[in-house]
Amino acid sequence: TGNATITYEVTNTCGSATATKNFTVHPVPETGIITGLLTVCKGAEFTFSSTMTGGAWSSGNTSVAIIGSSSGNVSTLTVGVTVITYSVTNAYGCTNDTSLTLTVTTPSFSLSESINAIRCFGSNDGSISVDVVNATGSYLYTWSTGDSAGFIDHLVSGAYTVSVKEISTQCILTDSFYLQDPDSM
Repeated sequence: TGNATITYEVTNTCGSATATKNFTVHPVPETGIITGLLTVCKGAEFTFSSTMTGGAWSSGNTSVAIIGSSSGNVSTLTVGVTVITYSVTNAYGCTNDTSLTLTVTTPSFSLSESINAIRCFGSNDGSISVDVVNATGSYLYTWSTGDSAGFIDHLVSGAYTVSVKEISTQCILTDSFYLQDPDSM
């Protein structure tokens, strides 16, 4: 930032000429620090943010992920790689941007389940256990019963669904089960 003067002088056989131009140098705007997930699963939705406000977000490959220009809300569409850019333009028309690479992948984990059937007609002694295979991080369990652990018990005859979400990538796997009463005697 500051003022500057440029003087240009030309000398030839016809004489010399001088031109002077004063101008102001304006600062490039700061883009701030970008935060958000860098590796996520197809179908994940999350938000990038910057410590500087007023910028615009864009995705270099909108077939992989789209991003809200002002919100930073990301929706991943397919497996692949895209460059996410945050651009800030100041009042002088100076623009600066920063970018990061977003990788969209598929789950690297799978689910293994163990079911204990209901033993007597009309009882609530069924249970289901779900374990993450190839676990690399932390996981959230969400059952159709409202439970949030890898094991549910005291189950009656009926349908049960679990969604397991890997926190670091937002990858989600879902599995469904049906426990049936044995025949009544």
